[in-house]
Amino acid sequence: MILLVRGHRPFEANQVSVVRLLVAYLVAGGLGGFIVGVALPLTRWMPGAALVAFLGMFVLWFVVGLSMSPQDPFRTIVHTSAVLGAAFGLPIGVGFWIQNRLYERTGKWY
Repeated sequence: MILLVRGHRPFEANQVSVVRLLVAYLVAGGLGGFIVGVALPLTRWMPGAALVAFLGMFVLWFVVGLSMSPQDPFRTIVHTSAVLGAAFGLPIGVGFWIQNRLYERTGKWY
């Protein structure tokens, strides 16, 4: 939508091309979905659910960091992705685990 309304200017202002953005979306979604799908049996336990969500968010932030700043050192991108993956993924994983347990007990999704 931004591309249709504003053109390439918002992307050029952030030094991100439209093609790189689309590839990042596809790679992050595909790779993150694959990792979450493979690790899904771990979500039976709270630490496993937190780990699966962390892994999914780590992949997402890693691909975003790599697409936005490919010139940054690899270690910096991994460190930033780990911090953001923990900040977003761990609470999301625990929250969905709690919601799923409530759903199994009551049959209602709150």
